Amino acid sequence: MASLARVAQARAAASAAGAKLAPSADFSVQASAVRQSLETPIGAIGQGFGYPRDARIYDVGATASWELDLFGGLRRGAQAARAEAQAAEAERLGTRISVCAESADAYFRVRGDQARITVAGEQIQVESRLVDLVRQRRARGVSSEREVAQAEALLKQAQTVLPLLNIDLGAQLNRLDVLMGVQPGTYAKELKTSREIPTIPGIPDNDQPLDVLRRRPDIIAAERRVAAANARIGVALSDYYPKISLSGVLGFESLSSSHLFSAEAFQPIALRCCAVALIRLRSGERGSRCGSRSRRRSACALPVVGPSGGRGCRKRVPRVGPDRAANSRIKGRGRLVDSSARSFTAILRVGCNSADRCP
Repeated sequence: MASLARVAQARAAASAAGAKLAPSADFSVQASAVRQSLETPIGAIGQGFGYPRDARIYDVGATASWELDLFGGLRRGAQAARAEAQAAEAERLGTRISVCAESADAYFRVRGDQARITVAGEQIQVESRLVDLVRQRRARGVSSEREVAQAEALLKQAQTVLPLLNIDLGAQLNRLDVLMGVQPGTYAKELKTSREIPTIPGIPDNDQPLDVLRRRPDIIAAERRVAAANARIGVALSDYYPKISLSGVLGFESLSSSHLFSAEAFQPIALRCCAVALIRLRSGERGSRCGSRSRRRSACALPVVGPSGGRGCRKRVPRVGPDRAANSRIKGRGRLVDSSARSFTAILRVGCNSADRCP
């Protein structure tokens, strides 16, 4: 549940970051009653001109604003949020794989303990028969007391193994109940009958080690986090440039509700443009950013991920794969996990009793 919550949180953050690229609009409705004091300068002037003390103001308005993403800061922020969402999805797949692996391990250990218990029971029966035979031989004077003691010791040794196997079987059944999210004792009834251990499917021969490594969810999550960090560099570099936004306000304001939506009450505010420029200088920079080209190669440490056309320090860094490749790998890994989960469920169905309902 925690991994699902993290995925939902990351997806919501990605949606919020992508929404910043679109215009935003607000709508407001307000009604207020005002009683002006006569002891204030405004009240004294209004009383001299005959304005009433009591007034009601009705206001209906709408505002719209849009930040122009000229230098790619919002776009890179959205890319970082999408990469974080993909990393959370990969971690969720890793959690599913871990749960499937632990469940399969618990199931196979249950079947292994049941097989060992069967073998131990048969061994106890054999040792009991051997003790009876040795005692009969001793009664007839054929065997000695030492042989009887040895046979009884072997029987007790076989009997001491059985409780340990039963303890481990109960622990593995409880572990399987917890991993599958069912009530305690569910699989103790469904897996009561001992059956053969199913064959574990093999790994395809055509898979290369690099392909297997690329499908690992932790590798995918780490790659996506590197992509997110790379995108945040672009966000930081976009702060060197001005931020330009467009906004507009229009509405109606009147002292009477009957004249609120009239032409006299309409008060538009023209479209306005706001530009905010933040100048940030790095320590030690005077004049040009990095000096000559030879100094650029050695002094600049940040890769350029900013807007196209911007000039600055450049340093080659390994490229991070695009979002589509990560999405395809995550979806492929998800299909693999789903097939593994279905296979494991089929194994449980084969191992369950026919009269009981399997998950």
